[in-house]
Amino acid sequence: MEIDEEIEQCSKELMQCVYDLELDRAKLLVDRLSREKRAAVVNSRDRDGDTLLAVAISSRSFHLVKFLLEECDADTNMRSGICDNRLTPLGCAVHYDDLKIVKFLIEHGAEVNDIGSDDHETPVLIACEGIDINMVRCLVENGADIHLSDIDGTTCLMKSASKIDICQYLLELGASVNAVDKYGETALFKAIKRGSLDTVRLLIDHGADTSLCSDSGDDILQYTALHGHADIVEYFIRELKPTAQRWADAYSLLGAYLVGYNADEALAFWIKAVNIRIQELTADQAKEVSVEPNPVYNNAVEARSTETLAAIASNVDAMQMQGLVVRERILGLAHGTTIKGLYGCATYYRNRGANDRFIAIAKYAFQKNFSKVLDFNIFPELVLWFCETFNKDAANVHFADVFELLEVTVAGIKQETLRSVNDFWPMTLQSLIHLVHLAFCLVPNDEERSSIHQLVQAVVQTRCRTKDGYTLLHLAIDPASSFICDDEWCSDLPNSAIVEALLMAGASVDSMDVDRNTPLHVAVLNKSEISRQDVWLQVIKLLLQYGAHVDFANANGKIASDMLPSTINVFNYLSLECLAARAVRKHQLSYRGIVPANVADLVNRH
Repeated sequence: MEIDEEIEQCSKELMQCVYDLELDRAKLLVDRLSREKRAAVVNSRDRDGDTLLAVAISSRSFHLVKFLLEECDADTNMRSGICDNRLTPLGCAVHYDDLKIVKFLIEHGAEVNDIGSDDHETPVLIACEGIDINMVRCLVENGADIHLSDIDGTTCLMKSASKIDICQYLLELGASVNAVDKYGETALFKAIKRGSLDTVRLLIDHGADTSLCSDSGDDILQYTALHGHADIVEYFIRELKPTAQRWADAYSLLGAYLVGYNADEALAFWIKAVNIRIQELTADQAKEVSVEPNPVYNNAVEARSTETLAAIASNVDAMQMQGLVVRERILGLAHGTTIKGLYGCATYYRNRGANDRFIAIAKYAFQKNFSKVLDFNIFPELVLWFCETFNKDAANVHFADVFELLEVTVAGIKQETLRSVNDFWPMTLQSLIHLVHLAFCLVPNDEERSSIHQLVQAVVQTRCRTKDGYTLLHLAIDPASSFICDDEWCSDLPNSAIVEALLMAGASVDSMDVDRNTPLHVAVLNKSEISRQDVWLQVIKLLLQYGAHVDFANANGKIASDMLPSTINVFNYLSLECLAARAVRKHQLSYRGIVPANVADLVNRH
């Protein structure tokens, strides 16, 4: 047996011993091996990227950890995939909250400040998310740097924002109380988000800046109200002494937050807000606290008297609308919380079968802030609902609704690409494809069909892609696109009508993703996944009809022509240029800087 094979086999057997917590058997397995071979065995990874030491740590088996370190020379700083984040053994032990193993690893040379995860989390950052101050103390006393932050700029103090004892300890060590992460938030914002009034007080006592705003533009009082923490809102009102308008708005936003959870509490805060406006604001100021009636909100307006609130108290719909009106007036439609509130309310109606209300409110959110809709993955959920409803009873889905949503989506994607955004989530573009498919299924006449084709052409011209380089054509051909929203089936893809519509609209038939796969590669590589072989053949023929190159090589050297069905004569689709390009590559002839750029590009692709 080759040495590598022997090590691999022994590693597999030893891994099973560790999983089974069989220390004696593990010792017998390595007893015949030299120290060097033992190290080679224990420091290899299995197919999931896990090491023996990481598995032993995850099992909280101190004796196995001791054996692997002292008798097999396990690497104390070798990353593992055991926690889905490529942690070091020390990071693993902290994650599994085993202080005894943590101390033992440090004694055996574990690096306490190793950025041992994909998120750049050090062991002490992980510890600060836990509840054990002794874990944090142990790491700090052994040299852990509490001033390091993760990839998002999150510090130890931010991580511990709901654990007052750890916060106190970190502050005593000089942790920066006003450090800001990439979202514009300090430790004070984190403590507010987690609802820890004691930590909020502690941070302010140590100089936390209450004048900062979040990256959404929320001051500290508004931010607190948006997260629904009434006790912290009352604390800030006492301490910061805001204007009557800000005070009343904070209560109004609290009510809007609570209306979906506790209508009585929501009403109580709205009554407080109304009373403040009546007692503290002038008539002109009070007039500003209103927006024009909006049909989407059933023409509701913000209540300006306790009598008006009393009249809607028992009307669930009216209370929901009051929450939406309040958010739009105070926050505006550019704010993410307004859009979340709109879609949350739309979902409330969807779950109760009020489809017209659901569609009206959801479309309003799309029209007013498409970018936020994309951020919150609202778009795929709405498309999934349309598809599921259509599949159950097509009569319940109307072409006008689908077409209007398609118009808004295409306009939104055009706007996003103008802002230099061209790395869309795959689910966003997959959902767009399903929406186009649904529109074609519902189209009532040729005039409307032409309108759909115009929208498809418009979105193709944006050249929108995923971050992996997948175009709409790649996605429309990939059978995995049949599923969105946590693998929920929408409709069967590929669909030859959609593929043809994209090609007619000018979709690049030879566009490559980051792995140099063309749409034809996607088709031939997914043959086994496409149960409808007739559709598979139609899609391939369409791609070839529109000029797809059959002999471009992807990053793995795979050529589509080698995987085409036998019924297709490859030579009908090979040009002299392609044959010449292949000959140049095959014989490694020099061509860069010698032939024109477009010819060099053709050679590069083969």
